[in-house]
Amino acid sequence: MEGDRALAGLVAIGVFVLVFCLSTWGKSWWKSYAVLIGIAAGWFVFACMGMGGSAITDSAWFRLPHIFAWGPPQFDSGMAVAVPPLTLMLLSSTLAATESMEQAIAEIPKKDSRRFSRGAAVGGLAHVLSSVFSTVGIVPLGGSAGFVRMTGQSRLAPFLIGGIVMVCLSFIPPAIGLLTKLPAPVAYAVELAAFIPMVGLGVRAILREALTERRMTILGVTLLFGMSIMFLPTDMFQGLPTVIQYIAGNGLLVGVLIAMVLERVWKDTACKESGAVQAEFQK
Repeated sequence: MEGDRALAGLVAIGVFVLVFCLSTWGKSWWKSYAVLIGIAAGWFVFACMGMGGSAITDSAWFRLPHIFAWGPPQFDSGMAVAVPPLTLMLLSSTLAATESMEQAIAEIPKKDSRRFSRGAAVGGLAHVLSSVFSTVGIVPLGGSAGFVRMTGQSRLAPFLIGGIVMVCLSFIPPAIGLLTKLPAPVAYAVELAAFIPMVGLGVRAILREALTERRMTILGVTLLFGMSIMFLPTDMFQGLPTVIQYIAGNGLLVGVLIAMVLERVWKDTACKESGAVQAEFQK
């Protein structure tokens, strides 16, 4: 077992190196298809070693989605209390994904002030449809900008075609069963390669504002608390109320809430002083 894990780790590292090299120094279609090449190569190696993932089996060749497959909606007080902070997290994720995608696209058109509201509205509609058809909700991620920057593909048409293809495949259980056999180490290795350009985009977004002592402190506290929670045992918050479990067990949510609270409580005195000086100068 330990030998298989070590071998799987080596294959994942190899997939990461392959995707990184193709996306960095590859030319033409090698760069554009770096992700698919890495997935295919890693999947092939895992299959040769007999370490492929377990597939979901279904005898039907075509199946429509069930409405409320897990029963009718029920009211949960703990979830109801957790909804507002979760909504704030989703809105901040939508804003971050929108901003990072604008940075990833080389030629940015004139900014539309309604782009964020439209994105939030579409995200809300997607969550409603996901709840009705008993599937996982779609959450906007800044990592998508990393894939765009890594592959150099920023056109809308391939994205729409890929989405339509995935929707069509979702009605075919054998096709979904085949996709579930993708080894998790391969998927994580490809995602890790995509997060490399995301780090650059994040640092660039931070440096667009002056890094005062206040902002650096808020950034440091947010990162430390948010990342620390990810390393805590999963059963650490089991004895607490449900709403606290929902919030405290999510490092991203805790980080966003801490940043928002510190931004509101800790006033930027430097900005106030500069504004007062400017007003006095205008007089």
